[in-house]
This record gives sequence, C-alpha cells and structure tokens, in this order.
Amino acid sequence: APGVKATEECLPVLPMTVSMEFMAEAAALLVPGLGLIGFEEVRATRWIALENVSSIELEITAKAAPDSARPGVQPVQAAIFCQGKLSASATVLFGSSYREDVQFAIADHRGDGPWPVTAEEVYARRRMFHGPSFQSLAALHTLGNPVSSGELAVLPRDRLFASNPQPVLLTDPCLLDGVGQLFGLWCQMYDLYVLPSQVKKLEFYRSAPPVGTRVPVRIEV
Repeated sequence: APGVKATEECLPVLPMTVSMEFMAEAAALLVPGLGLIGFEEVRATRWIALENVSSIELEITAKAAPDSARPGVQPVQAAIFCQGKLSASATVLFGSSYREDVQFAIADHRGDGPWPVTAEEVYARRRMFHGPSFQSLAALHTLGNPVSSGELAVLPRDRLFASNPQPVLLTDPCLLDGVGQLFGLWCQMYDLYVLPSQVKKLEFYRSAPPVGTRVPVRIEV
C-alpha cells in the first residue's frame, strides 16, 4: 500500500473464501461422485497470517455425517488448524443435484442513487486492501439502504498458487470475496469498517463462470 501504509505495518492474511475452498477440497475426498452444492455455518475464528513466512503448514480435517432431514444432501464437517489452533470451520454440503433452500426476497431498490466512488477508485484509493488477484469489483451501480448493487468480474487464477498456474478449484474464492468487498464498501459509506468472519449459508446453482464473465451482484443489509 505505497503512500498509505508502511510495509512493516501491513498484515497479509489468507482470505476466508480461500479457507472455504481448502475445506471443500478436503471434504470432497470423502464423497466421491457428489458435487459441491454449498456451505453452512462457516466460521473464521482465527486468521491465518502470512507475513514473514515462505511457507506455512495447515492441518485440514473432514468428517462425513448423514443428514436424514435432507435426503440427497451429504454434509461434511471440516476444519482448518494452523500452528495447532483452530482457524476456520464449516459444514460443506454435497449432492447429486443443486438445491434451492435459500429464499431470496430482495427489497425494492428503485430510486437509489449512484455510489460516490467508482470501482477503479475503490482499489486505487486503497478503500480495499486487496491485491490484483482479488480485485473483482468491476462496476458499482446503485447505493441504497438497505439494497445496493454492482458487478463482479471473474478473474484469472494463474497467480493464486506459485506452484500451480492452472489450479482446479471447486469454488471461485476471488469471486466470492468480491461479494464481501461490496458489503464492506457499503459499510464504509456509513463510516463503518468490518472484516467478515461468518457465513450462515451459501448455495451454488451452477459451476463457476469462465474468466472474463461479468456477474451482477446485489446486497441487502
């Protein structure tokens, strides 16, 4: 963050959405033949700090448990431990088909005004701390209370892992992080500053779209 913060004051951490991807990959080993359909009760209890290290060892556990209340859904309890301490946990959901258990009822946002910043300014002015690989906010449309909208861009993944320029992922951590970025930016408009630490429920209805796709996004706070 040149001109904003000295290097020694910066604290690089592993994004929560990357932790979710790691847990999903471990959980998938227990349910061959089933696809990832969502997450429940995601908790980031301790961030995984990446400063002053060239490598860090993570222990990821996964345990499948039947769910008689939801036929066709296989939950897997997963967790990440870093240096012997719990860093994240989640229930990862798998199935043979997608489900629509989350009910969406977004409030009317007609008449809301524009954002006072552009998507480019969000990163150029360091309103968000993300580097190029996670700068997924592509456009800001309407700003309102409680509903705001914008657009996310599906970014390349070739710089996420130094050892693998073409990773095969179950989710798109950069795209998912963009939803949190829009929420965090909304909070800034009201002089609030937050770092997401929990997700109650997340559902997928298709595989991740290809690089370059522009994805509409709406949030209701």
